[in-house]
Amino acid sequence: MFSLAYTISDELQAELAACETLRRQILLTPLPPKTEFKLRWQAQINRIQDLMNYLGFPTAKNEILPILVSHKISSSAGLAVLSLRASLDYLYQNWTASPKSVTLGSLDALVQLAPSQTKSALNKYLRKLDKPVEQLLSYVQAQNDPAVLSAAITQAQIALLTNTEPAGLLFGRLLAYLFLFKGGYDLRGFLVLGGGQKGELDTFLEVLSQASKCGNATHYLVWFTRELREGLTRVKEALFSSGMHPDLTNNFWELNHRQEEILVLLENPAAKITNRDIQKRFKISQITASRDLAKLTSLNLVYPHGKGRSVYYTKI
Repeated sequence: MFSLAYTISDELQAELAACETLRRQILLTPLPPKTEFKLRWQAQINRIQDLMNYLGFPTAKNEILPILVSHKISSSAGLAVLSLRASLDYLYQNWTASPKSVTLGSLDALVQLAPSQTKSALNKYLRKLDKPVEQLLSYVQAQNDPAVLSAAITQAQIALLTNTEPAGLLFGRLLAYLFLFKGGYDLRGFLVLGGGQKGELDTFLEVLSQASKCGNATHYLVWFTRELREGLTRVKEALFSSGMHPDLTNNFWELNHRQEEILVLLENPAAKITNRDIQKRFKISQITASRDLAKLTSLNLVYPHGKGRSVYYTKI
């Protein structure tokens, strides 16, 4: 049920083809592990900055970085940054190349991870708009269109259904990431929508408004796909640049022997580890084990599951 008509024009087809070519080039480019860690870290900051814009809290990269490194929160914006990181981690872990269908029920977990500023509104939307959202999800998954179009259509429709309110804009953007991850566009953790530019959200709203007025989304889809293609081009350029990562000391990227061995222990896809496991294996204190796990989590090398004493970690 997409309320706007669209056609796969020659221009849109060319943009889609360019995106697919760039996707394959990025996936096939060999990288040293440390370079890959740095690029994934940079992409994470850029994704969070993009989402903060859609939330209505424009935030500079140098403000996001210390929050991710220290987990120290001194403002509502800081809480939002950590919530958005958790949301993106959830999408990566649960939807990257997933064969599952996206249903109304599967959105609940994403709502629960959303920043506190949006939870109430999102719960209201899903109750009030459950039928249109369910129809939207069925529509985009029945079309057999490229993941890029599914992402663009979902983001646009959620924005229109929620009257372009900040909570709806953010949720639509998260669902765009979901469909891109699902369709193989995570790109080893490098994917970023938008370039973090101040006016990107305004442009999205303007292009969407034009599409809504004329009842045709072709121009909007070309714009979305072009933005993605430009983002993929930046990723490709970053693969061959040593300066495309935050200005952190080299020690930040270095792992000690325990941290390296923890990653080896988690090589098996079914493997998991707890703080207590690490204490026993290396004969270290709970605090030291926590520091090792915090370092690996900050570098996006391991993913925590659960809370409190029941938390365990798997390799990303």
